[in-house]
Formats: sequence, C-alpha cells, structure tokens
Amino acid sequence: GIEKLISMLKYFVEINWELNIYGDGPLKKEIDDLIAFYGLEKRVFLKGYVSRETIFDSYLNSDLFVLPSLDDPFSISSSEAIASGVFSLLSSYDNASIDLIIEGVNGYIFDPLNEDDFKHKIQLAFEKYFKEGFNKKKISETLTFTEKDYAKLFINAINGLK
Repeated sequence: GIEKLISMLKYFVEINWELNIYGDGPLKKEIDDLIAFYGLEKRVFLKGYVSRETIFDSYLNSDLFVLPSLDDPFSISSSEAIASGVFSLLSSYDNASIDLIIEGVNGYIFDPLNEDDFKHKIQLAFEKYFKEGFNKKKISETLTFTEKDYAKLFINAINGLK
C-alpha cells in the first residue's frame, strides 16, 4: 500500500508536508523509483529500520499517521499512533481500524485501492489540520481500550491468520 500512498501525494504538492516511511523490505527500490518518478525526493524519506524509541519519538513529532496496508490483521502501529495523539488515516484492510477510528475525531478509514476515497480522506485530513489543527490530547483520549480489549483483538487477529 505504500506505493498507493506515494502516488496519492502527487495531488497534494501545493501543500507543505513531509512523509517519513519507517521500516524496510523488498519493495525499497520500487518505492525509491516511485518517489523519483513523482519528484518527491525532497518530501518523502525512507528511514529504514529504526529503534522503537525512534518510532515513539516520531509519533510525538508527527501530525498525521497513514497506514495504507492492503492486508493487516491487527496493526500495532495504528494504536500506538492514536495513543500518542496522532490523527490517523487507516486502511480498511487493517482489521483494527474499525475499532480504533472515530471518523473525523481521531482519523478516517479509507480504501487504499479506491483512489477517489484515498484522495478524499487525505484531503479531509489536510483541511481539518489547516482549519483547526489536531489536538493530540483529545486524540489520545479516544482510545478507551483496556489491556483485556487489546488481548481480545490480538487473539482474534491470530485466529484470523489460521
């Protein structure tokens, strides 16, 4: 889904933003090529594998988290981002999204395979940010899960892999 995100960003070059992508994988060259194809080398940065501490610091210094996954039984990073107060755009293919997102309050759910929906949700997030900003405290307070709730979701995700 990262490729879909990068291709969506071509519609938002007139807005001031920067994208940091964390993690590594076999698509690195393809993603590098896509970044160059859209001329986004000064806006999209591949950070590679970093420590958990660096990830948590990035949440604290970010305004928006985007998870464009095409298949994810339960994204831990989604709940970490929201718990850190980061407005989040979560893929409808992340099974945790329906339990984490309160539409328009702490983020939006989008279909990364539907270009119009994906573009629209990015636009809504930018409009919300430039109109009123994101209140990290309010966003983090939207997560009301207990450890027991997380355990249930985790077990459901594991069962879904079988």
